Amino acid sequence: RLNQQTGIESISRLSWKEFEALLCEAFRRQGFIVEHSGKPTADGGVDIRLSKAGAVTLVQCKHWKQRRISVTTVRELMGVVSSERAQTGIVVTSGSFTNDATAFASRNPIRVIDGTELVQLIASAQPGATVPQKNTSNQMSPPAPTIANQVSCPVCGAEMRLRTAKTGKHAGSQFYGCTRYPTCRGLRNLSAAET
Repeated sequence: RLNQQTGIESISRLSWKEFEALLCEAFRRQGFIVEHSGKPTADGGVDIRLSKAGAVTLVQCKHWKQRRISVTTVRELMGVVSSERAQTGIVVTSGSFTNDATAFASRNPIRVIDGTELVQLIASAQPGATVPQKNTSNQMSPPAPTIANQVSCPVCGAEMRLRTAKTGKHAGSQFYGCTRYPTCRGLRNLSAAET
């Protein structure tokens, strides 16, 4: 299923169960140990548990094409991350996030993945993924190499992750950010990290 995705339209046609299974496979291909709750009812705010190198990440999936995810969803996941003593949380949607939700996530160990970044995440897990070209549509294009194995934070030496600026004058541009954010705010611009 993961290899057959061509963009946000094909992802949006999946059922909630297929959507979660797709994400499980994408994270598995990134080297995570994946535990999927797979429940159609209340799941305690967690659909997927990821573990890698002793760190636990809790994932909440919201399979909505048009709906904007509010700050309430992100706050709820933050509460679960704290209560379960996980290191981080991720909210994934095929739609988008409100500004409040994005701002709250940026101040906490929560990553928000909207439809545009979701397309990149899925493409990065597909066979033959290479360095991306500028992509202004929601069609899948090959992503940058997995940064976890290639670039270290210039401040603390931890792994870095490809991110997309959500606000400000650099909105839409990509950069590498430390995976220990907000504890560490180390950054590398895309061109510097690839040299």
